[in-house]
Amino acid sequence: MIEKPLGFSAPIGELVGEQSLVSRLMELGLVRGELVILRGRAPFGGPYLVEIRGSLIALRSEEALCLLV
Repeated sequence: MIEKPLGFSAPIGELVGEQSLVSRLMELGLVRGELVILRGRAPFGGPYLVEIRGSLIALRSEEALCLLV
């Protein structure tokens, strides 16, 4: 997801990574099949801003890398 342009939207295909991290993302509503939109990106590997179900969520780089679309 992190290499996509701002405004990119797609359903979440899979969540990969450490189980505790994947569980946290799922608790935030980032689950397979949900539409996610990349809304912002901070410079130098900073947080990513994604929109899901009308809510904006800031994700650290390692969290954003878990989202496969």
